Amino acid sequence: MKRSGPPKRKAKPPTADRDAIAAWRWAAWERTPMRGMTHICPVSGQALSWGRDEAHHPIERATLKARGLPEFDPRNGVFVKRRVHERHTLAVERIPFAALPECVVEYAAELGPWAEDLLRRYHP
Repeated sequence: MKRSGPPKRKAKPPTADRDAIAAWRWAAWERTPMRGMTHICPVSGQALSWGRDEAHHPIERATLKARGLPEFDPRNGVFVKRRVHERHTLAVERIPFAALPECVVEYAAELGPWAEDLLRRYHP
């Protein structure tokens, strides 16, 4: 059976959420290592692209939301290649702890032992 009409698009989040997401992505982008004028993925060593690659939540959004914490704290993000992020999310190959910026580790320490445990478990 064919569907009529244009394909459905995902609803955009409210403006306040979009601003928080943009600020979070920008903070992760600014922290990435650079080679010359190029941002480099801390996992693969390949050049990053703002439009094609992704920011990763080392402490998952769902966990933060369940605990009533802000989902887009700028300290809880690392920019990586899209493929690296996919492989981490699918548990094929995790993003190593050594690739996380120091501010992520400090953020987890602020949140408490549960966050430090999650960080170590999902980023071996």
